[in-house]
Amino acid sequence: MKTYSLLYRILPVAAFMLLAPFAAHADNLSLVFTSATQTVAPSGTVTFSGKITNTSTATVFVNNDSFNVDPLLSYDDTAFFSATPFSLAAGASYPLSGSANLFDITLGSTATLGSTYTGTFTILGGADAAAQDIQSITKFSVTAAAVPETSTTLSFGLLLVGGGLLAVARRKRSAAA
Repeated sequence: MKTYSLLYRILPVAAFMLLAPFAAHADNLSLVFTSATQTVAPSGTVTFSGKITNTSTATVFVNNDSFNVDPLLSYDDTAFFSATPFSLAAGASYPLSGSANLFDITLGSTATLGSTYTGTFTILGGADAAAQDIQSITKFSVTAAAVPETSTTLSFGLLLVGGGLLAVARRKRSAAA
C-alpha cells in the first residue's frame, strides 16, 4: 500500500520535471540565417544576417536577445536593436524581402585554424513590450581559417595582370618580327 502511495506522489513530480522545460519554450518566431556557418581569420569579424518570421497567430513583441557562445567568440548585437521592429504581426517577416544584418561575431586571436566555434542566438519577447519569453533559438558557427590579407590579394592580382600584359607584348613582338 505504501509503495503505491509513494509512486503516485513521485510520478507527477517526475512528469513535471521532464516536461516543464518544453512547455516554457515556444518558437513563435522563425529565424533563418543567410549562412549559419561562416569562415573568418582569427581576430576577424563576420556579420550574420537573416530573416525573422512570426509563425504564430498573434502579434509578437521583439524585446531582447541573448547569446550563448564559445569563449573565443564575442558578439555585437547593435544591428539587431537598431533595425529590428518592436513587434511582428502574425505571419509578418523582417525584412519583407531578402535578409537583414542582425549581429557581428568576432573570433578570438588565439583560435586554432580549422576549428569550428559555435553559438546560439535567442530572441526574447512575447505578448507585450515587457515579455522576456524565448521566441526563437537559432544555432550558428564560425570556422577559423587563414584568410589572405587584402594587400596580399591585391599584390597577387596585380602580378597576374602584369604577367598577362607581358605575355601579350611578347606575342606582338614575335608576330611583328
